[in-house]
Amino acid sequence: MLKKMRERKGLLQKEVAERLGVPASALCKWEKGIRMVPSRYLKRLASILECSVDELLSEGECGDE
Repeated sequence: MLKKMRERKGLLQKEVAERLGVPASALCKWEKGIRMVPSRYLKRLASILECSVDELLSEGECGDE
């Protein structure tokens, strides 16, 4: 779902990774479910994707009611 959220916002992996200060490879692993998003990045990632941390954690899509 993270990938869908990012794509819905029209953002590239590289853009989101740079804004978070992480390698694009880390974001790729988060999107594929290989690794969990570390808690220290959740608030910032939610802000970038314009959703809540709860939506990120529930794997819902940001903006869907």
